[in-house]
Amino acid sequence: MGRRMDLTDLRHFVTTAEHMHFGLAAEQMGITQPALSQRVKALEARLGVLLFDRTKRAIQLTAAGKVFLGEARRLITDADRAMRLAKAAADGMAGELHIGYGGSVIFEPKLCGLLQDFQKAYPDASLLMHECKVEEQLDRVNSGQLDIAVLWGPLGPAYPELRKVVLSRASLAVVLRRDHPLAGRDEIHLDEVRTESFISLMDPPGIGIGHAVDRAFEAANLTPRTVLRVSSCGFR
Repeated sequence: MGRRMDLTDLRHFVTTAEHMHFGLAAEQMGITQPALSQRVKALEARLGVLLFDRTKRAIQLTAAGKVFLGEARRLITDADRAMRLAKAAADGMAGELHIGYGGSVIFEPKLCGLLQDFQKAYPDASLLMHECKVEEQLDRVNSGQLDIAVLWGPLGPAYPELRKVVLSRASLAVVLRRDHPLAGRDEIHLDEVRTESFISLMDPPGIGIGHAVDRAFEAANLTPRTVLRVSSCGFR
């Protein structure tokens, strides 16, 4: 059985087809013209077809050569991409990054900017976004199913083994009806809304905006009148 066709054979053929001249192609490939000619003839023999019509003055692609040129270019491109991705993956520059998020955090402007910057810096990497509840995010990061969890802080002491990075900070605000006596104020003290009925977030103990609100009231020695707790994953 003869030697199998390899990428070098394809590159020799493609370079020759692009120059339509064995001498110029051989010079670019860094080999002698007779050696290149023999390599192309050997390739034709393995394929069982002529790729070039040869005359004393010029060469031209045959019909089979034209078809083979398109496929050879595709194979070379795919092989080069595979090698580039393998090297990038080994260097930590490619692969899949699984990111968990919940509710309104996905609309945080800085997060959107970071995701765009990441894609520009690592075009061979794929970002896979997974919407899930806070507890599920943290458990899946802990188990290795997710690489990153993006959520509103605080995170609390329940997951000491996880590394925490602050992406941005935001102030808490109270949302009121338009006809509420305090609507339109630039600043409202907690004691002014201590008798109001609150809708808060159903976050795990010590985690997220729900805990931040409770902690703010505790610091002011107040107890909010919470009538409903909802999951942030319910926001659309």
